[in-house]
Amino acid sequence: MNSQQIANAALLFSRSVAALAEIGAMRALNQERESRGHSLGYGEDAFLAVIDKWGLEHNAVLITLRQGL
Repeated sequence: MNSQQIANAALLFSRSVAALAEIGAMRALNQERESRGHSLGYGEDAFLAVIDKWGLEHNAVLITLRQGL
C-alpha cells in the first residue's frame, strides 16, 4: 500500500468509528424511550441514513479505497 491508500483506509476507519458512535447513541435513546413506554425515537430509515451521512455506502467505500492506486 502506498501512503495515499493508507490515508484513505484511515479516513474510512475514522468514518466507521464515528458512524458506530452515532448508531450507539441512537440505540441508547431508543432503549431509554422503550423502557419508559414511549415510541422509538429512531426508526430503520434513520439508522440507514447514517451510512449515507458518513459516506459508507458500498460504492463510495470502493471509490475511496481505489484512489491512490
